[in-house]
Amino acid sequence: MRTRVEMLQFYREPLQVFFGFAFPIVLFAIFATIFDQSWTMPDGTEVKTSTYYLAGMIAAAVMTSGFQSTAEIIATERDDRTLRRLAVSPMPRSAYLLGKVVLVLINTTLQTALLLVVARMLFDVPMPHQVLTFAWVLLLGTAAATAAGVAFASALPSGRAAIAAATPITVVLSFFSGSYIPMSELPTWLQHLGYVFPQAWIARGLRVSLLPEQFGQEIEIAPFGLSDMPVLPLAALVLTAWLVVMLVLARTTFRWSPRDAG
Repeated sequence: MRTRVEMLQFYREPLQVFFGFAFPIVLFAIFATIFDQSWTMPDGTEVKTSTYYLAGMIAAAVMTSGFQSTAEIIATERDDRTLRRLAVSPMPRSAYLLGKVVLVLINTTLQTALLLVVARMLFDVPMPHQVLTFAWVLLLGTAAATAAGVAFASALPSGRAAIAAATPITVVLSFFSGSYIPMSELPTWLQHLGYVFPQAWIARGLRVSLLPEQFGQEIEIAPFGLSDMPVLPLAALVLTAWLVVMLVLARTTFRWSPRDAG
């Protein structure tokens, strides 16, 4: 029932829906058009940059919906006393957070589906050849990003502060997580820094399902110097760690009322 309420609130705002779904598609189209190039693998396979950017834009959309939007909305609803009213209602408190999580999962799934359709129809990007890998990376990454958004909302004093802080953080992460700039173009130290955060692992995990296996070995450095460890177990480990830590922080720091509330 809470998920239904969250969906009605979201989809009754036409501009929010339009820009939320159109922004990653427009960004992908811009990058795929401007950087219309390809990499040649040792076996002669051509890898289009549009395929690389598809994974990056999906990862950016996950962070925008899961981290940025969740943090901004929760902080704003705390400011206008929505959370305080919900806290004294018969609704289980866990239902509020679960409603946010399911809404993000639904929106992320729809955004991803639209991106895949646009990429296939306009840029001839192949569909994922490892569907299960694509699905679990997307699901785990979305859960980790949303948990981070909940925890981040609790750390900020107001909704205005959340809007001011969450947006630049999301944009900066996209630049050194391989969404806007190929990781191979970044300094080595910045690549390692990017791999500390979940967005780089969402993008790289999705690329495993979209690109040839040798792509990462030729184009991107081994994360943290672990050249002998496959990418997917590392992605699962980092994303799970982020999910667990952020859930603990969210559980222990979540506030239903503003800090100045009596």
